[in-house]
Amino acid sequence: RMSVIAEQINAYHPNNGSSSIGAPSRLMGYVKGSPEMIQTLCKPSTLPDNYKQMLTEYSHQGYRVIAIAYKPLTSIPQLEKPELRSWLECDLHFLGLLVLENKIKIETAPTLAILSKASVRSVMVTGDNPFTAITVAKECGLV
Repeated sequence: RMSVIAEQINAYHPNNGSSSIGAPSRLMGYVKGSPEMIQTLCKPSTLPDNYKQMLTEYSHQGYRVIAIAYKPLTSIPQLEKPELRSWLECDLHFLGLLVLENKIKIETAPTLAILSKASVRSVMVTGDNPFTAITVAKECGLV
């Protein structure tokens, strides 16, 4: 997963064309990562009731899914990196799921078939959701 702290300074408001010059800056922490991990870091009340169902549905279709959450901040404590990360990555507000489609290249399945005929064992190493990995492996003929 990855975390970042962003400071919004003199924000432009597209609804009315004004800016908040002179207004205090706002700090926000954003975290992205696997939906399974982000779920454990979020306040349960911010997660949709069908969170697991949506994740299962997308991953069974072979999509890669990344969860995104945020945390409003009032200040940044002076902590070492591991402690700062632990401080930031808790009590998050779920923001959404980023659903990505990464199509298998046309030449992937034929190339894997040639390798298999030549007795070359092909394996898939991935950090994707297991259901996504299974779907991709089926699409390219690994299983």
